[in-house]
Amino acid sequence: MENASKAMLMAASVLIGIMIVSVMIYIFSLFGDFSATQEREREEQQREAFNGRFLKYDGLKNVTVHDIVTIINLAAQNNRDRGFVNAAGDIVTQEANDHEYYIQVEINNYVQDANTMGGNHSETWSEVAIQEFIENNTLETGTSNLKTFTCKVTTGTDTKYVKKVTLDGTP
Repeated sequence: MENASKAMLMAASVLIGIMIVSVMIYIFSLFGDFSATQEREREEQQREAFNGRFLKYDGLKNVTVHDIVTIINLAAQNNRDRGFVNAAGDIVTQEANDHEYYIQVEINNYVQDANTMGGNHSETWSEVAIQEFIENNTLETGTSNLKTFTCKVTTGTDTKYVKKVTLDGTP
């Protein structure tokens, strides 16, 4: 009888031990899920803040040359920060795709050197090219009216980050 009671105490202590370990594993998984959720929310907030700098222009029909220069500079800085540069520090042109964080800025129907241009990688422009763009496109040709552009922002399906900004001016 004495052995049976000792066996029962041993079995009870093993069961209690298993229950304690199970509760600890459950609590650990809860903390892991909480941490993963917090990390996803933080990443989403970062993405929304980043994309917001471009998406505020999406769909606008009155984007000015100065807004475009801001967009170009934001895209160029992103591309530099993400390592899309050569040994000399110049941005390496990439086509916008869903798997990368490169941002392409395409401007259609703008004036450069008295020629209508379009479909380029303006995120790679030099300061001189940007200055020429400002000088030639601030006002509508032959008027004192501000020239405006229509903006469309595209985000990647994989990264959900902005991948391309397309600006269309009136020819």
